[in-house]
Amino acid sequence: MHSMCIKLALYAKCIMCFFFFLVACNNKDERNSMYLKNAFEDLKSNRFSDAYKNANKAINIKSDNPTAFILRGRSSFEMGHLKIARKDFEYALKLDVKNISALYYLGLISYDLDDFNEAEIYFNKAIILKGTDSVYFESSNRFSEFTYDENVSMPELRFFRGLSYYYMNQYKKAANDFIFVASEDYNKGECYFYIGAMALDEKNNVLACKYLNLALENGYKEASKYLSHACN
Repeated sequence: MHSMCIKLALYAKCIMCFFFFLVACNNKDERNSMYLKNAFEDLKSNRFSDAYKNANKAINIKSDNPTAFILRGRSSFEMGHLKIARKDFEYALKLDVKNISALYYLGLISYDLDDFNEAEIYFNKAIILKGTDSVYFESSNRFSEFTYDENVSMPELRFFRGLSYYYMNQYKKAANDFIFVASEDYNKGECYFYIGAMALDEKNNVLACKYLNLALENGYKEASKYLSHACN
C-alpha cells in the first residue's frame, strides 16, 4: 500500500510537471508571437527602431523562425543599415531557402550597393520561385506562431531586375523586363523612360522619341530633359 502511494505521488508529480511545462511553452510561444506582431505593426507605421527591438526580442526567444529575421532585416533596411540587414536576410534564407522576401531584399541591397550582377542573381531566384502572390498571414489560433511574407509581386521583381540589367548594359534583357512591367501598370512612366534612354544610347532616335514621350505622358517628368535629343 505504501509503495502504491509513492507511485501515485510520483505519477501526480509528473503530471504537474508536464502541465507546468505546457504552460511555460505556451507562454513562450505567446510572447514570441506578440513580439513578432508588434514588429510587424511597427513596420507598417514606420517605427523602424521599435520594429527592430521587437523582432530582436522574438529572436531571443526563438532563433529558428525566418519571420523574425525578415522583420528585423526589414527594420535595418528601412533605417539604411544595409550590411546589417543583409546578415538577417541571409540567415532567413538559410532557414527557408524558398523565402521570396529574403531573396527580394537581398537583391535590393545588392542593387543599392551597386553590385548589379549579384542583384540579378537574387532577383532571378525570386522570380523562378514566384508562383502566385504571397500575402500577409496570421493564424486565428492564438497559440499558433505568427508568420509573415511580403507581398512581392512579379512586376516589382522584374522592375528591379530590369534596372540591374540596365546598369550592366544588357539592354535587350532590360527592355524585356520593362515592357512586361509596364504592361502590368507598375512604374509605367519610369519603364518607358528607361526603354527610351536605351534606344537613345543606341542612336535609335525614332524609338527613343516614342518611349520618352510615353514616359512623359505617364507622369515621368525626367523624360522631358531628353526629348530634344531624341525628337529632332
